[in-house]
Amino acid sequence: MFSGSIPLELTEQVHLQFLDLANNRISGAIPRGLANLKAMTQYSKIRSDNPLESKFGGTGVDNHIEAIKYDDSQQIVMKGQQLYYTSAIVYMVGLDFSCNNLLGEIPEEIASLFGLKLLNISHNQFSGKIPDKIGLLRGLESLDLSFNELHGEIPWSLTEITTLSHLNLSYNNLSGRIPSGSQLQTLSDSESMYIGNNYLCGPPLSMSCSRPELTEDHHEGNNRKKRDLYLRLAAGFVTGLWMVFVILLFVKTWRVAYFQLLDNLYRARCKCPWPKNAQSAGASLKTED
Repeated sequence: MFSGSIPLELTEQVHLQFLDLANNRISGAIPRGLANLKAMTQYSKIRSDNPLESKFGGTGVDNHIEAIKYDDSQQIVMKGQQLYYTSAIVYMVGLDFSCNNLLGEIPEEIASLFGLKLLNISHNQFSGKIPDKIGLLRGLESLDLSFNELHGEIPWSLTEITTLSHLNLSYNNLSGRIPSGSQLQTLSDSESMYIGNNYLCGPPLSMSCSRPELTEDHHEGNNRKKRDLYLRLAAGFVTGLWMVFVILLFVKTWRVAYFQLLDNLYRARCKCPWPKNAQSAGASLKTED
């Protein structure tokens, strides 16, 4: 059983396509630099029966990896089940950090690992929000974020992962409406995947949301309306300020009255008496007008 933190050197393994650190005593945060795991950041172009005989374009790696034959059986928790892989393990791309003491936020860089099929970080102490860009993992088949301390809303981008067949977000502090998407609605045992989040609402849960359901189009429409409102307010403010400036510039009586008002306010605040010459000067200005 391993302890300590995840070594930063692991993020420098450009050929690493499956990392299983589950059921250990590893602590600390997930190190930055996940985008360096080039074998996980893109779909491999298979050149033979073995996907390890591929060349990762644009990574600066020109050498080919010799074909490797796996005869040993490897146990992987995939889609909520313990599955055993032998030679098919070479097709698996995934991260399994489950059952440790990891904490901190889920790195945004994890959304750049486009080749992931499995992502399991359950039974840790992760906090913060689920990354909004997690929907970029279009090849993801199994996602388990259960038993953490995640909060906020479930990203709508999850509905864009059409390959997703297993999802577990249970026992966190998630809130808001559960996104409605054709893929999420097809998942089996859909209610249990959200259990333990007391502030989630909407189907498939029995708790209804007080506000009407919002789709992605509605979210975009509301953002557009807010942007238009702010632009109109800014334009109105600038126009009003310009009108006041023009009036003070060309109407002398208004200009004198404005500056006298400012002087009165200043002296009332600092409790300074008006000098006699200033009062006579103000009176003479009124007489001239």
